Amino acid sequence: MNEIQRQFSRVTIPAQPASNKNPNRVVGGIKGSGTDMVTVIDESGQERHIPTKKYITALEDQIRLERNRISSMETKISRLARNASGSTR
Repeated sequence: MNEIQRQFSRVTIPAQPASNKNPNRVVGGIKGSGTDMVTVIDESGQERHIPTKKYITALEDQIRLERNRISSMETKISRLARNASGSTR
């Protein structure tokens, strides 16, 4: 179709769909799929594996829980050691 017909025609030609996706939708898809790593190719062409924020938060929560367990066990061990040393005297 030439330029004049395209400008003044009553028939509209559907626009070609854009091939580039909205980055927010792509990230939303990644979040929704529940992945714990995202692979990104940097400018030099190397792949980088980046953990998601949700995965890091879950690991931090797990570390915090384990630290609490360790501290409570250390408290129990020190109490048992005091009781054992007190009973042998």
